[in-house]
Amino acid sequence: MPYTLSEEELPLELPPVDAYLPTESGEPPLARAKNWVNKDGYPLETNTMPGFAGSSGYYLRYMDPRNNNEYFSENANAYWQNVDLYMGGAEHATGHLIYARFWNKFLFDLGYAVKDEPFQKLINQGMIQGRSNFVYRANLEKMAEYITSGIQKKARVNKYRLKKLLYLSGSLLKLLKTGKATAFSGLRNWVMGNINSW
Repeated sequence: MPYTLSEEELPLELPPVDAYLPTESGEPPLARAKNWVNKDGYPLETNTMPGFAGSSGYYLRYMDPRNNNEYFSENANAYWQNVDLYMGGAEHATGHLIYARFWNKFLFDLGYAVKDEPFQKLINQGMIQGRSNFVYRANLEKMAEYITSGIQKKARVNKYRLKKLLYLSGSLLKLLKTGKATAFSGLRNWVMGNINSW
């Protein structure tokens, strides 16, 4: 049962720990503290960082993954700036994105991040209501097979490139979300018309 500390017990200072590593049983580093209890002898919380928070700044690290001296360099952040498109579900809107925005704004206020917002655009795929057998069974591999059916023998269409095309065009997500399976025929016609350039 969670409970609050009295004002007399604040501020609660973190105790010393022998190592900032998980314990042998997988508990967080704070569990290494000795006598981490309140004045009544009840144990204090050791898991103070939710999982979403710990992964909130990964996009900044992706900008400069080989930097062994700092989280990310000013030059890398100036070049990449922020994420152009973020796709996530409803759990991300109430978990990861809240922390990502908090950390990014904190780093921006300190002068480390060059953009106030971490993501330029968010697409929340939400939940598909109702059922379409085509949409229900669809996945990227099946889309590639559908679009390239009848032309695979020519060995000119690379499925990897086609999948990339689907991602870049944004068609897959938008069409699966709306259930407009017939719109794939336009993409298939484009592929058929441009097959010699592949």
